[in-house]
Amino acid sequence: MGEKTGFMTVLIIFAIGVIPFLFSMFDTQVKSSKLLALSSEVNQLMVAEGDITPTVNNVVSNFEAKGVVIEFRDKNDNIITSSPGIGEKIVVVYKIDDFEVSNSVIVNKR
Repeated sequence: MGEKTGFMTVLIIFAIGVIPFLFSMFDTQVKSSKLLALSSEVNQLMVAEGDITPTVNNVVSNFEAKGVVIEFRDKNDNIITSSPGIGEKIVVVYKIDDFEVSNSVIVNKR
């Protein structure tokens, strides 16, 4: 009878402590992976477009509807809404829940 009680105790401790921790780790990994993939895709779009175009703004608004905040900043950390000019650096900041990632793009096209 003692083996059953010990096994049930260990099983309850595992179910209460370890399983929620594993789910939390999985959720964190999924969100960070999604944010890094998103940042890569938007960075490639910015390089292809060469500026903050209506296409880029549409993509940003679509992701903001899904809960991802995307901001464009200049090198002085000021929020911008249009292109700062050719050869200037645009820093793109992505935020979702507690995660924040940033990439930078240098404007090469007119």
